Amino acid sequence: MSAPVQLAAAAARRRRDAEARVEKAISTALRRKVPITFAGISEAAKVSPDFLYRHPGIRAHIESLRKVGRAPDDPGGGRQPSNPVRVLARKLQDERASHRSEVALLKARLEAAHGELIELRASARRP
Repeated sequence: MSAPVQLAAAAARRRRDAEARVEKAISTALRRKVPITFAGISEAAKVSPDFLYRHPGIRAHIESLRKVGRAPDDPGGGRQPSNPVRVLARKLQDERASHRSEVALLKARLEAAHGELIELRASARRP
């Protein structure tokens, strides 16, 4: 057998092995009820995410599994966030509100300082 033929056969074998690992990773994730993601499957199957995206059949399979059980307007897949997530989300909302009010106060102070600066410059020009 020539070297190019051997290389092609080895590449085909590696691809089949990788595809088998991907299918096993998907089956395991489904059995364990773990969310199906490209990153998760690539890590479990020991392949690159690019491998998953470049293979149309595998990509379509993963994308279809990601959509299962999701309402069109529900990006969370129907799952309720856990309590720590709710607590952190609320904390983030509170911090954002605090920052917004602080920014508004600082803008008002900046406008006042700018007005005073304009008045000082005007009075400095007067004889």
